[in-house]
Amino acid sequence: MAQVRTGRARPSIMLTVGVSVLAIVVVAVLLAMSYFAPVSVPNVVGMTVEEAVATLADAGINVEGLDGDGTVTDQSPVAGEQWRRGDDMVLGVVAASYGSYVVSSGDPAASPPPGMVRGPVEIAEAILDGVDRLSLGVQSCNGEPAAEVDETASTVTVTVTATPAGPGGTQALCRDSVVIPLRNPLGDRTLVDGSSGDSVQVALPEGARTDG
Repeated sequence: MAQVRTGRARPSIMLTVGVSVLAIVVVAVLLAMSYFAPVSVPNVVGMTVEEAVATLADAGINVEGLDGDGTVTDQSPVAGEQWRRGDDMVLGVVAASYGSYVVSSGDPAASPPPGMVRGPVEIAEAILDGVDRLSLGVQSCNGEPAAEVDETASTVTVTVTATPAGPGGTQALCRDSVVIPLRNPLGDRTLVDGSSGDSVQVALPEGARTDG
C-alpha cells in the first residue's frame, strides 16, 4: 500500500507569494489614486472648440459630444479649480461667425492729397494680441487706412485700402496701423494679404507665451 506524505509549504514559498500579492495590491491602489486624483482645470476661454477639447484632453479631462466650429466663451469649473473624475465640465460656446466686414482706423472718405489716389496697400507686419485681435502695420503714411476683412474656416483675408505714402521713401519712417478685432479666434487659420494674395506671418507680442 502506497504511503502519501503531507507537510507544510516551505516558508520561503509562502513569503514569495505574499510579497507578490502585496506588490499587486500596492500597484492597484496607486493606479486608482492616479485615476481619481483631482486635475487642475486649464483656461480654454477664447479657444476654438477643437483647441479647447484638445487642451482639456491633455490635462486628463475628456469632453465628449462637442464638435463643430465655435468659440468657448465661458467654462465651469473655471481655470485653476480642481476637477475630479465624474464631475461635470461645462463649456459655453458661441457659433463661429464667418463673412466679410470693414474695419477703419481713419477717415476713408477724407480727400487724398492732390495727385494721390487711394488704393490697396500691402501689409508690412502683423501681430496677434490675445486670440482674436490683429494689429497690422501697412505701407501707408497718414493714409486713412480702411480694411475689408473676409473670415472663413481656414483663412482670414485682409485687404487694406489707403492713400499710399508719398515719394521719398517716407513709408519706411512712417507706417499706418490698423487694428482688426476678429469675429473668431485666429487659431491655425492663415492670414492673407488681399492686396497681393500672399500669406502673412503673424507674430506674437514680445514676451507673450504660446503654451497658455
